[in-house]
Amino acid sequence: MSKMIYKKGEGCIETTKKKLIPRDAGFTLVELLIALVLSVVIIGAVYYSFNTQQKSFSLINQKVSMRQQGRAAIDFMMRDIRMAGSRVPKSKAMVITDSTQGPDQVSVLFASSEKDFISGFIITSSTNGSSDSVTVVTQDGSGFAPNNAYYKKNIILMKRDGSCSVIRKIQNYGVSGSGAYRIFQLTSSPASSIFGDSQADLSANYKNQYAYIVSTNTYSVSSHTLYLNENNGGPKVPLSENVDDLQIAYVDRKGTWYCTGSNSASPPSIPDLSAVRITLLVRTAIPDPDFMGQRPAIEDHAAAKKTDHYRRRLLRSYVKIRNLGY
Repeated sequence: MSKMIYKKGEGCIETTKKKLIPRDAGFTLVELLIALVLSVVIIGAVYYSFNTQQKSFSLINQKVSMRQQGRAAIDFMMRDIRMAGSRVPKSKAMVITDSTQGPDQVSVLFASSEKDFISGFIITSSTNGSSDSVTVVTQDGSGFAPNNAYYKKNIILMKRDGSCSVIRKIQNYGVSGSGAYRIFQLTSSPASSIFGDSQADLSANYKNQYAYIVSTNTYSVSSHTLYLNENNGGPKVPLSENVDDLQIAYVDRKGTWYCTGSNSASPPSIPDLSAVRITLLVRTAIPDPDFMGQRPAIEDHAAAKKTDHYRRRLLRSYVKIRNLGY
């Protein structure tokens, strides 16, 4: 709408009448809906990006953790298996429990690495494998460790020619004597039946024979946790959590492999073993709903029949046994 305005000297001028917008006018409903939709899209994109990064960060942490724990556990196993049979009868160096339906288990026997324990003792008393106590003197003439260092430790009584040996456990507070001699009070039965002490071992006379403080370490998996049981009366020690499988294969000096997919038989002769292959399968602590995984076949243990949401890593090491197979 326009109107004519007369100004002196300029004549008539046509002007446009402007429609004034009220000061209290707001956004229209369409504008509000558009703004709301844009806000939802932006917030959703930010949340998706944050959630993706958070999930990726958590997954990376889980992967690092499971690899570190698994590798540390394998290092423990390698250390003990490498020492298997040190200053003990080779036939009792290892006890193998192979499984084609679940994780394997292995027990390892060796003289403890501590200087006070590895030097060994000479048995001065007339004692057999079932005796309640044994009196010893240090083999190299050195002194004894403090008495409490021997509490609940495993001690092996063995013939010098290795023909007989028996593993016993020292009682708590069961150490007495001074100077060059010590008397160890023993528990009423062998420390462990794991290593198969025979009747001949129990009835043999060990006077003037050897005795060593020994480690009898068992590695096994239970409820997805790898445990070390030192068989010293204490609890099992968890080495690694979130373990799906432990498989161990063995090779003898002739190059024959045992406990594998091609030969699931256990080794017929422990003294002939030369090396071990350790395979540990670890998984993430929390399942990933966006991932479908499956426990693979390892050695003589078949793969799982069902898939799940766990991410896994396979850790493998090869270790030679210093005291066997040569």
